[in-house]
Amino acid sequence: MKIKFNILEDQIEELTHISKEEFDEFGNVEGQFELIIGKIRFGYVDNEIPFSNELLISWFKILNKVLLELMENSRYIAFYIPDALNWLEIMVEEDTFFVKELELVEKSVQFLITNKRCSNLFKESANVDVVKKEEFINCILKSTEEFINNILNINEQLMQSKTMQELIELYRKVEGFGGMGVVICE
Repeated sequence: MKIKFNILEDQIEELTHISKEEFDEFGNVEGQFELIIGKIRFGYVDNEIPFSNELLISWFKILNKVLLELMENSRYIAFYIPDALNWLEIMVEEDTFFVKELELVEKSVQFLITNKRCSNLFKESANVDVVKKEEFINCILKSTEEFINNILNINEQLMQSKTMQELIELYRKVEGFGGMGVVICE
């Protein structure tokens, strides 16, 4: 499993000069984001292509909420992939996650994450990828920490914004639930 992200230079320049209040108005960081679990792949990161449209904070919030739900003994979860028609489904068996891509067949849903099977809403893919629980958790925690530290290095004042505080709080809840000792540099 891999998570990659890239905050482009023009976004870094903008974030360098923004106040926490202004940041909270638009409340996200645009960039490139890539999630790879076996053969399942969403997004891309390419340093040669200066194009970005992924909302990075949204990605990290969703992934950390998924971890929280899974760590609270959920055996099943499906979650929205930002800017895609597809969702990911995770079924848990002991220390192994079975991951499957789902296609949303309904026009819209009122949630981004569910621990209930909604077979009427999704069409399943036949492909199933397997990832170890520890690898899944550590990959998300490590990437979230790296993202938070990047924002800290770009503009320390943004760490006090409501948006970043929400992400940090989610991260700390997950880390406190049994992450592998990842610590935010403060």
